[in-house]
Amino acid sequence: MKKLILYHPFLFAIYPVLTLYAYNIEQLPIRQILVPACIVLAATAILFLILNLIIKNSQKAALILSGLLLMFFTYGHVNDFIRFTSLLAFIVGAYYLLRSKKDISRITRITSIISVGLVVAALANITISKFLETAEIELNKYRPEMVQPIRNETNIGSLPDIYFIMLDGYARADILRQIYRYDNSEFLDFLHQRGFHIAGQSRSNYCQTLLSLSSTFNMIYLD
Repeated sequence: MKKLILYHPFLFAIYPVLTLYAYNIEQLPIRQILVPACIVLAATAILFLILNLIIKNSQKAALILSGLLLMFFTYGHVNDFIRFTSLLAFIVGAYYLLRSKKDISRITRITSIISVGLVVAALANITISKFLETAEIELNKYRPEMVQPIRNETNIGSLPDIYFIMLDGYARADILRQIYRYDNSEFLDFLHQRGFHIAGQSRSNYCQTLLSLSSTFNMIYLD
């Protein structure tokens, strides 16, 4: 019987790294996923060696490790009931697998196909995103200027100074009142008296200062 190559635990391990990169491809250079990828692959190899030494069956060790990886990487995305049910199903399945004397080559092949499909889907998503990003850059080279150049006026009179204040991590007045029971009217009245316009129902488009500033000052969405 042909010996199977047990690569599915490593593909299940690298899949979350590729998926996270695909979702953040515009903010992350590809080199920043190399270290996480090496860490998860090295940890997977070590766990596989340990399980194989304990179980004395490489196919069973690989299947159990793949199940552990799936449980670990989906931990934060399921509720408590599903998490408990999945854990119970994993324990029962691992126990049955360890006790079984049947040939599990078919299960190994199916698991390998699933792992390949997931990684291929993640790589396809990354490839498409990179292609669209490159295409947009090329299109921008030929896009006509939308902003008219400012003429150099010598007699513009006396114009007021413009101040744009963006408070980092500072909640709106209604949020401060509802959640923190804090009345911020004194500060807002101070700004109103000096001619400031306050966007009372504004909210941030992003949860990070860098992204919010870039989006605001460029007057475009980053995604």
